[in-house]
Amino acid sequence: MLWIKKTIHTVVPKEVFGVKIEGNLVPVIDEGQVVGCIACVFSLEEMETLKSTNELMNQTIKESDDSITNILNESNNTVNELKDIYNYVENLERTIQDVYNVVESIKSNTSRTK
Repeated sequence: MLWIKKTIHTVVPKEVFGVKIEGNLVPVIDEGQVVGCIACVFSLEEMETLKSTNELMNQTIKESDDSITNILNESNNTVNELKDIYNYVENLERTIQDVYNVVESIKSNTSRTK
């Protein structure tokens, strides 16, 4: 029979014992012969829960980042539109002032000719 005379580290899937476990098997050797085994195992259930929670948090953070980026882009677009409106109103104001000046000039010339 073949004896493995070294420590074995392994992960046992959930399907075997109902929970995923990880552990070490250490052979007990007496006079060159394996006479027993010491096993130390622990459940990976909490680690799996933390892993899935971490994945969910990462997804939520990514979605939040995408939303914030969209809000930022829309805000920048709004600022640009407001700048365009401001410039349009400034130009309109100048045009109105020019028209007013022309009207005043005509009015002045008309009053002189009477």
